[in-house]
Amino acid sequence: MFLFVVDAWFLDKCEKFSHRTQRIFGLTCFSLARVCLGMTPIVFASPLIFGDPNFQGSVILLFAGLSISILYLLATYIYEKRVFEFSLQGLANPFKFHLRVRRLTIFLVGNLCMALLQMSNAFLVLCLEVWILLIIANFYFCSCDPIPPGKSKVRALIEKIRESLSPQSEPVSQES
Repeated sequence: MFLFVVDAWFLDKCEKFSHRTQRIFGLTCFSLARVCLGMTPIVFASPLIFGDPNFQGSVILLFAGLSISILYLLATYIYEKRVFEFSLQGLANPFKFHLRVRRLTIFLVGNLCMALLQMSNAFLVLCLEVWILLIIANFYFCSCDPIPPGKSKVRALIEKIRESLSPQSEPVSQES
């Protein structure tokens, strides 16, 4: 029961964050989910970049993690389409409840990895933990209700600046 309360609280915070982000920058909750998944190559390449002694494990983790992340990335497009269809009917995001089991399961696995991280100083375990947190954030952002599309504040500001910087045509006075 406690996990459901924590899940609902965190989902509410993610939804408020995604709504603010959409109003300011024009990025929907599904865009934020894709950003989380887009950071996974950096996470998995970091052991290779920083020279982790377990090179084989780093390569295996890189390919396995990227494969799973690509599948989740493709799923976000499917989720976005389904949520858009539901919103046209005036219904809420169905994945708020459908993804609850996945969110909580990965949350528990993430805590297990965190316990492993406390017991060892393995850089791979740290990368795995960060990846799990990004996957959890992906699921939470996919479970948010997007607000209707509109012009973001940044877009409106850019257009206002363009208007002020564009040369204005002055009326040509004809002298006779």
